[in-house]
Amino acid sequence: MTFSASDLRTLFASPFDIGRWTDVLADLFGAREGLLASPRPLPASPTGDRGFLLGAFTTSDGLSVGLYRFDISSGSVLKRKVGLRALVKPFLAWHYHAALVVFVEKDSKLWRFSFICDLDAGATAPKRFTYVFGDPATPHRTPVDRFLALQSSRDTGKSVSFAAMQEAFSVEALSDQFFREYKEHYEDFVSHVTGKRFVKQAGKWVETVVGRPHHILYATFGRDDKRVRDYVKKLLGRLVFLHFLQKKGWLGASVGTWADGDRAFLLHLFEKATPEQKGDFLDAVLERLFFGALNTDRTADGDFFATGVAGVGKCRVPYLNGGLFERDELDRLRVKFPAPFFDRLLRFFAEYNFTIDENDPDEAEVGIDPEMLGRIFENLLEDNKDKGAFYTPKEIVGYMCRRSLLAYLASGREASASETSAIEAFLDTRDPAPLPVSLARDLEKRLRDVKICDPAIGSGAFPMGLLRLLFELRSQLNGKTRPAGAAETAALKRSIIENNVYGVDIEKGAVDIARLRFWLSLVVDEEVPSPLPNLDFKIMQGNSLVESWQGHDLSHLVEKKSSGQLTLFEDLADVHRKRLRDLLHEWYSCSDHRQRATLRKAIRSTAEEQIKTVFPDFSFGDLDPSANSEFFLWHLWFAEVFDKGGFDVIIGNPPYISAPAQ
Repeated sequence: MTFSASDLRTLFASPFDIGRWTDVLADLFGAREGLLASPRPLPASPTGDRGFLLGAFTTSDGLSVGLYRFDISSGSVLKRKVGLRALVKPFLAWHYHAALVVFVEKDSKLWRFSFICDLDAGATAPKRFTYVFGDPATPHRTPVDRFLALQSSRDTGKSVSFAAMQEAFSVEALSDQFFREYKEHYEDFVSHVTGKRFVKQAGKWVETVVGRPHHILYATFGRDDKRVRDYVKKLLGRLVFLHFLQKKGWLGASVGTWADGDRAFLLHLFEKATPEQKGDFLDAVLERLFFGALNTDRTADGDFFATGVAGVGKCRVPYLNGGLFERDELDRLRVKFPAPFFDRLLRFFAEYNFTIDENDPDEAEVGIDPEMLGRIFENLLEDNKDKGAFYTPKEIVGYMCRRSLLAYLASGREASASETSAIEAFLDTRDPAPLPVSLARDLEKRLRDVKICDPAIGSGAFPMGLLRLLFELRSQLNGKTRPAGAAETAALKRSIIENNVYGVDIEKGAVDIARLRFWLSLVVDEEVPSPLPNLDFKIMQGNSLVESWQGHDLSHLVEKKSSGQLTLFEDLADVHRKRLRDLLHEWYSCSDHRQRATLRKAIRSTAEEQIKTVFPDFSFGDLDPSANSEFFLWHLWFAEVFDKGGFDVIIGNPPYISAPAQ
């Protein structure tokens, strides 16, 4: 049979149906001759999950593909990524070049369809690319388009090609497509104000005049094109972030749950607004949501928020904290964009599946994941190569993270060759079973204590890779070195973010995106929203190469370690250091936005007082010492690290230079 777009959309939005799925394998992939008359049961797993071999077929270019179905008895198919991989691996390795696998969860409408490859290369972790189906609220645009293309690529009477299957599950192609369309919307908003647009000429983005600047808005921004671009980047970044939250079901959820919210909340908010509200959608509707709901604690009122849109009314919206929706200088400007801009933008977002978890090189859900925020930032820097902003493939990020941790873990304990080999294997496989218990305990402690920094964080690729790696390693070690039921997932991630990972970048936009990704990494594991940590003094803006200002060297602001009696002058400096350390610790978890304002003032005044004990006439003037592009005060803001000797791991992109031809 031939599938239409409507057929596929209905199939993907519905609970798993084995009969319809057999038709897909037979007629869309061309696997009819390889299907078994009835599924062949596989040995049951220790968890009680059951697997079935459905058959196998050979692609038109001669590669063998196994067909499987696994019934998952417990645990969400959305979250059991590593567990599902381990479940499938014994039945795949060495038998086929690739496999198509369906995972069906008991008592759930959701199911996964995965393409697993690299089975015959001896890979420790076969690559798995996945669609999640069964949610009628998800548009499923990408799989519908991809599977229709897959169908049209197949010659009558033949199976699909392996290359066509790879294209159908390609995450990179989806990222490129999404960004191209995203950039067009971004340029629409910018050019509306400035009359200028970046277009690509000879492989480089060139600013081009396409019209007259807006007669009011351009002056509002002080005729500063960069301020306009920064404003639009932050606006669109906030909207992308909220699309991840609405995928969680957190926007407009019912009383007593945070799972049944409107998964098209933002689009429906626009559609139900009055013509007058649509014409001033940013100030009349969105900023009410940003600052009146997401940045205001309303738990005493059941988290209800009056949207001001009659068709929506009051609804539940979580308080997020964290600073993302804190009103800044640019937010105070009066900015009005035409209604069609938001109409087009929100409909564009609604066409895509936003998957809340960050993909890794071996496990990717085919959708828009939080890493896309990083890709967006790096590509919206029109002079990105001049500013040193490069996209680093996940495989490279993962490799560098593992090698960095290996050097730290092996050198710190003067590991023998066999121990180093065991540590390397653990980093590659995440399997702690072969580790001696004493070594496992030592690794757990060292991973708990490690201090890591990326001094040019960009959009956060390396710190996010290390967060994911540290979380996986510590989760596995916890199960080996002490009884099950250790720290909850979100709590463990919060601990890693607070105690292990730091970052600096000269670009404010980079810092904003990196913080977004850290927040989303917490959101993915939380069933109930809770205030996010404040990352202002963890992921910071600054020039990491300069630690001086107005001729003053500010690199010696560490706690005194003298064994003798301190002078009153030195003692006062240490009082300020300790006071600042306490304030920064309090700041990280402060969830009261009024108290946050008080704390921020206390942090700045204490920092200045500490410096004045060394330079009495010192002043930052109007410059924010914690967020600027002139310098970065390593020994002030990260004093708890330098008081103990400094960072254990410094990671980031190496400098890219052009070598002269030999």
